[in-house]
Amino acid sequence: DSKLPVQKLFLLRSPDIEDIEKASLKDEVLSLIKADDMTELYQTCSPKLGWELDLSCVDAMNAKHADELKNLDDKIADAEENLGESERRRRWLWDRRWRRWLVLHTLRLGYFHLDFALISRNIDKAKNLFDEGGDWERKNRLKVYEGLY
Repeated sequence: DSKLPVQKLFLLRSPDIEDIEKASLKDEVLSLIKADDMTELYQTCSPKLGWELDLSCVDAMNAKHADELKNLDDKIADAEENLGESERRRRWLWDRRWRRWLVLHTLRLGYFHLDFALISRNIDKAKNLFDEGGDWERKNRLKVYEGLY
């Protein structure tokens, strides 16, 4: 099925969907959330949809996130110690691009949930990241998000 998790979450909240279809949608959403380690989405949606929060699952996803961040930091440290200027620059750019993507994604989630505190914090984060560089498409996207806010 080509529906995004957000579309499926919308359907789960719809009173027009039958319970048997909601059970199937729940399984699909949970498998997508776990496959992509979407901790925040899981923690936000579980209480709203009446799901019991599986803390061991949350801990496992958080551990994966921590490992990924540690790997990034290790790669940057390794690049600073062992690689030349161009390799260090490439690692630094990759790290910044990844962080900008995360901040913009978090902004989209904030707009979806109408969480204005989250939107405000992440607009500030995005501005700081884009002050260091970034492509025009994402800078323009940030301007649109600011305009919506």
